[in-house]
Amino acid sequence: MGAFLEWDPSHGIPLLRCCQGTNLVECVHRQYNTTFRHKAGIEMGDAQISERRHRHNLDMAQQVYRDFPKVGHYDTWKIDVLQKLVGQNTGKLLYPGWTCVSDCLETDESFVTVLLHTSDLYDKLLNRVQQLQEADDYNPKLSRDVKFSCNSWGVPLPFLPVMRRVEYRLFSQLMLNDLQKFDENRMSHLWIAHVNGQGIFPKLPVQLKKYHQHWERNRRIQDAMERAKSEIELMNSYLAKKVPIEFKDGSNTVEGAFAETVEFGERVGTLQKSRPQRTYDIWFKP
Repeated sequence: MGAFLEWDPSHGIPLLRCCQGTNLVECVHRQYNTTFRHKAGIEMGDAQISERRHRHNLDMAQQVYRDFPKVGHYDTWKIDVLQKLVGQNTGKLLYPGWTCVSDCLETDESFVTVLLHTSDLYDKLLNRVQQLQEADDYNPKLSRDVKFSCNSWGVPLPFLPVMRRVEYRLFSQLMLNDLQKFDENRMSHLWIAHVNGQGIFPKLPVQLKKYHQHWERNRRIQDAMERAKSEIELMNSYLAKKVPIEFKDGSNTVEGAFAETVEFGERVGTLQKSRPQRTYDIWFKP
């Protein structure tokens, strides 16, 4: 986030105001998180954040740019049409400090939904999709949000996190058979060879690195359970044994235990009845 405050003609250097890394940026991020969270999909989130970014840029321009008009709304395309219409009819600018969108050049920059994959990974993905198409085995199952991501990234298949059972098994297979040591960049290239567009999708190195933390934790738990397996089996064997219990009458059945319990209760009741009762005289002062 940046904007020009003013132009210094004596030095010819514009003063730049940068808000990156300040509380203002954190405030904007908190608004996004509080407003949308997980309720908005990829496409809706992209549209909402783009609208908020547009409004923020317009508010900042009104605050810091000289001669920038305060139009009272955020429909800038209407101001563009009005600016051109007045210019064609009168030959004058209605808002001298206003710059129409059509007067700007398009660049390769993108916002919100941006590319994160490398060119090598992109080329491998294109080759894999071409192989599937030649084998008539390319029938991807993509939702609307996933298709929007593909169009935004310019890829045939999206880069999604590890979140399917078949992908869990593939990750373990690559870790145990193909990799001596975890390398997210190398695994992302090996992963492409197993992509089918239905259950297995391409992965970014950062997505594999994130899942590797969960995978290591699960492996530690499995190893701990395996080491404690002998102790658990020994404890279960002791608990499964039937230890014989002998009672006074020589029986070892539940009926004998119940009879002794009843007899003990009767003896306790007799002792309580035979105990002398104590009485107390209580005097109250008037």
